[in-house]
Amino acid sequence: MTAKSDGQLINDYLKGNEESLEVLIKHCLKTIYHYTYRQFQNEDDAEDATQETFFKAWQNIRKFDRTKSFKPWIFRIAKNSIIDMKRKKSAVPFSRFENQQEINSFTDNLADTSLNILELLKQTDIGQGLRCALEKLLPMQ
Repeated sequence: MTAKSDGQLINDYLKGNEESLEVLIKHCLKTIYHYTYRQFQNEDDAEDATQETFFKAWQNIRKFDRTKSFKPWIFRIAKNSIIDMKRKKSAVPFSRFENQQEINSFTDNLADTSLNILELLKQTDIGQGLRCALEKLLPMQ
């Protein structure tokens, strides 16, 4: 029995043969894992990225252009999964700006963009004046 190509395995899976997807994953699982491991140098993150890669591939397998090679497609998904994970890890939560007294110096120093009372009254007067002027206009104007 000869081994099926990736394209044949995808066709078989799309026709309902679940085992074909398992074979396809086994073909490139180690390669994708090693790729993600090189990016993170951490087993947990590499496993998460690998799992995310195959989950995204499974979700989008119907969109795969079967006239193209499968490996570059799955590697592109892996690369994007790695980028997404690194972005999530680099996000800085506001709680990290808190000092020992749990005072957040970052949010305390943000500019207050709300209007003060005098500005609010001025805008209200202008708005009322504008409404009065519009009411005096004839419908044609």
